[in-house]
Amino acid sequence: MATYYMDYVNGLDANSGASWGAAKKTIDGFSAAILNPGDIIRVLITSIYSSFFTYDHDPLDVEVEQAVYKFCLAMGDDEYNAIKPPFLKLIENQYYGFIKLDWNTTLKKYKIIAPEYEITIENTNESQNIQYLFMLSAINKQDYYNMSGEFDRYKRLINDNGGIMSRVKFHTSI
Repeated sequence: MATYYMDYVNGLDANSGASWGAAKKTIDGFSAAILNPGDIIRVLITSIYSSFFTYDHDPLDVEVEQAVYKFCLAMGDDEYNAIKPPFLKLIENQYYGFIKLDWNTTLKKYKIIAPEYEITIENTNESQNIQYLFMLSAINKQDYYNMSGEFDRYKRLINDNGGIMSRVKFHTSI
């Protein structure tokens, strides 16, 4: 595991990124060939760049968040799950319960899925759930609003806490 440095004000992307004196300027300065799962990028906090994990729309924040997202996607499941904070694991377990209980029950109630079929976080994805939501909207608007609201809430909670929807899992220990 290596540590690299980024300084938006004084860095240069041509630098090695191996120290503050040789910091890179932007996240684009780090190539996939340099970074490995578990590597750390330390970002100098300046008046231009206020925080590593902010969720406003500052171009640099978005750039760093996208790089972190791509970096986490490159990790293996075990490595990625090992770095998840306990709070994120709790949210993912709640999302798992929502899918298992509320979502399945609602879809079976309106015969959108067969009674013997079980939707899980392992056998579904966002686009498939959106298709089910469209079917539900044609049958019962109130349940559609309730379910789409829950999906939106969980997606925001997971993303805002550093998670990736396609990498959600049930955690037996937190």
